[in-house]
Amino acid sequence: MLISFFPNNYLYIFLSEYLVVHLTISEILLFSATLCASDAVAALTMIKYEESPRLFSVIFGEGIVNDAVAIILF
Repeated sequence: MLISFFPNNYLYIFLSEYLVVHLTISEILLFSATLCASDAVAALTMIKYEESPRLFSVIFGEGIVNDAVAIILF
C-alpha cells in the first residue's frame, strides 16, 4: 500500500496544476489513501480454509494489515 501511496501523491500534486479541478494537498492525500486501499478479501472467497489453511491465513493477515494502514493514512 505504501509503495503505491507515495507515487500517487507526487503524481497528483504534479498534475493538480494542470487539472480543471484544483485540489489542496490534504485532499490529494485523502484521495490517494482511498485509492490505495485495495483489499484482498475478495480472494478469500475462492480459498477454502480446510484445503489450505496457511494460504488463507496469509491472505487474511495481509487484508487486515492493509485495512489498518489505510485507516491510519486516511
